[in-house]
Amino acid sequence: DTILITGEKTGKSTSVSFGDILVYDEYSYYMTGSVSATEFDGEGQLTSAVNYVTSDTTKKIYYTTGHGENTFSTSVSDLLGKNNMAEEELNLMMQGEIPEDCDLLFLYAPMKDITEDEKTLIENYMSKGGDVFLMLGETDDATPNLDTLLEEYGIECEDGYIADMQRCYQGNYYYIFPQINGSEEMMKGMSSGMVLLVNAHGFHVTDPARETITVTSLMTTSSEAYAVIEDEEKQGTYTLGAVAVESVVAEDEEDSEETNKEKDMESRLTVISADSMIDAQITDSFSTLENLDLFMNALSANFDDVQNVAIEPKSLEVTYNTMQHAGII
Repeated sequence: DTILITGEKTGKSTSVSFGDILVYDEYSYYMTGSVSATEFDGEGQLTSAVNYVTSDTTKKIYYTTGHGENTFSTSVSDLLGKNNMAEEELNLMMQGEIPEDCDLLFLYAPMKDITEDEKTLIENYMSKGGDVFLMLGETDDATPNLDTLLEEYGIECEDGYIADMQRCYQGNYYYIFPQINGSEEMMKGMSSGMVLLVNAHGFHVTDPARETITVTSLMTTSSEAYAVIEDEEKQGTYTLGAVAVESVVAEDEEDSEETNKEKDMESRLTVISADSMIDAQITDSFSTLENLDLFMNALSANFDDVQNVAIEPKSLEVTYNTMQHAGII
């Protein structure tokens, strides 16, 4: 009951079971006494298996802990695995360093601010060409250290949550369909561009601290958006996702100290203003959305030798269209 996939050049092999291709809802068995297939994942499983046995590349993603961060949903973890990306938790306060095999440092909606020491660790990591991915969420208190780090890379956060009067879901102004401004690489595999963010924070792209940093917007609101706090509403166009890229010069550690060579590298900071982008309650409820496609494209863009080949399972259940303005219809 398995399919074996092998790569002659790499000598790697893996197998895909029929149980992974036809995904059953085990909970329905306990509720109703019967079980039925809810998803077909043949395309995703076989494509990823071929990618695995033909590629020598495996990326290591460390996600931070200790600040009340979220954890990846099963859907996100499956997509990471399909793209040969391994994940591991990292407590910067306890570890005191970022491991050498870290290909990407991920901060998933920290509720508390990072410490000054953690900020220094991240800055040093990025100065050597390291990549960081940050998703904003609800916070308990002010986050001056995190804000300072973002401002260094030309990203200035706005207080409150963003409401969009024009690009919203059925009159729910905090359910935003942002305008996607990404490159062809970011839009790969996306057809509708329908991405839904809930309770998003907003920020503005400003001048970064160094001329070597270039900031581009990934997602923005319409001009009819408002940053809403308890006693104030500020209208404007807000950025909901951005990528800051810096050209850095790092020493080649493989050379001796006498013959140390410098090589050009890039560090990359990706910021998404709402952790709801990959929240299972949204991605699993609206099958027509392309949240996970954009997320995986943004993640893969950090690596020159990785392309997003992760394919989501196809639902076998009844699906419904996502209407922006049902009232008009």
